[in-house]
Amino acid sequence: MRIWPTKRYWKRLAIGAAIIVALALIANGFMTWQTERRLQAKIAAIRAAGDPASIADLAPEPIPDEENAAAYLKRLKPQLNAFSKDYARFYNSPLGKAYEEADERGEPATDEQIAAVRAIVDKYPDLDTGITAAAQCERYASVLDYTADRSNFMDELLKYATDRQTARRFLQWRTNILILDGRNKEGVERAIQLLRLARLSESEPTLLAFLVTAGLQGNAAETVYDALAAGPITSKQHATLDQELSRQDDPKRLVYAIVTERALCASWFDLPPNQPHRLWVSMIDWPMKSYLIGALEGSDDGLKLVGRPWHEVLAELKSTDSQQGLGYGMLAKQHVGAAYRCHARSLAMLRSVRIFNALRQFAEKNGHAASGLEELNLPAAATIDPYSGEPLKLEHTADGWVIYSVMENGVDDGGDFRQLKDYGVAPPKRRLME
Repeated sequence: MRIWPTKRYWKRLAIGAAIIVALALIANGFMTWQTERRLQAKIAAIRAAGDPASIADLAPEPIPDEENAAAYLKRLKPQLNAFSKDYARFYNSPLGKAYEEADERGEPATDEQIAAVRAIVDKYPDLDTGITAAAQCERYASVLDYTADRSNFMDELLKYATDRQTARRFLQWRTNILILDGRNKEGVERAIQLLRLARLSESEPTLLAFLVTAGLQGNAAETVYDALAAGPITSKQHATLDQELSRQDDPKRLVYAIVTERALCASWFDLPPNQPHRLWVSMIDWPMKSYLIGALEGSDDGLKLVGRPWHEVLAELKSTDSQQGLGYGMLAKQHVGAAYRCHARSLAMLRSVRIFNALRQFAEKNGHAASGLEELNLPAAATIDPYSGEPLKLEHTADGWVIYSVMENGVDDGGDFRQLKDYGVAPPKRRLME
């Protein structure tokens, strides 16, 4: 009785395995061809619509450095890095930790804490001058390297985010010092600079840059509120602030963010020729590109939501959130959903502080507080809560005005900012979000 298989058996087994491998390679080749065809058709359709479909397509038209806010900010990088280190050292010190805790409780800083912040800010007069010059520009052309591959481009974007956050922190500290010195008119000017820098930065591409800008706008809104609450300002400043806030209320910035993020996605397979494991990548080429197609289509779905009432968008986002699966298209929709939520929150903050500006102007002109939105000279659209489609809520308290959105739960929680039940602008003690 034979125990081991015969040579004929092994030969047949080898032939069968070879046939299976050949069929698998043929099937893989067909799927690769079909998926590549779909991907190129999708990219061609994006370009036919006049939209960017690669990192290189995102490069802006160059403008002179003296007119370019981005160029000013790039030159400030050494000072921004130095200030960032001092800023971190302060918050890692016992004095800085106590300052942060007091701020989170809505309590004023001590004289010692203020002196420490003032000393750090005063170390950087060139940074102060440079940020002012950048904010005075009317144009912004990104100075990122648009010839870079996707990985290096993303690294640059992350550095951009860090630099903008550092500039924001410097301006906030400078504004706070001016307010404490009783120079709130100058504080308002600096707060307007912060708003302008946020708006100019909207020209940076991708959802990452958009989220950074939205964060800057939220911080700017609170800074503006504090500067306005500190005392009267001129009619011209009220008008300038209102004009700047009106310019920030623009849905096109969300469109730009999604369109440029889609171009970044389309560049996923723009690998350099010496990319390691290129052969291995080619073996799973079509599944990866199928995910990429899903991402591009997810961005398309996100663009269809622009301009629709928020309650409709929210219903669509909740539907997306409830779906299961790890498809890249689904993940893309969730990323776009995060951008929509961020955009709505940013709009709520900007519109709230615009209302506060009008309230302060009314009181300074008439000698008494307004009774409500109907007494303010604002466009109706500028007073709408993006979450409810109804006017934003107002409450006149002993500490000052609270102006807020009902947020995603759609319920008026009485200006309770904890866990984002409501959110907007308010005196420091009413901003608690624990």
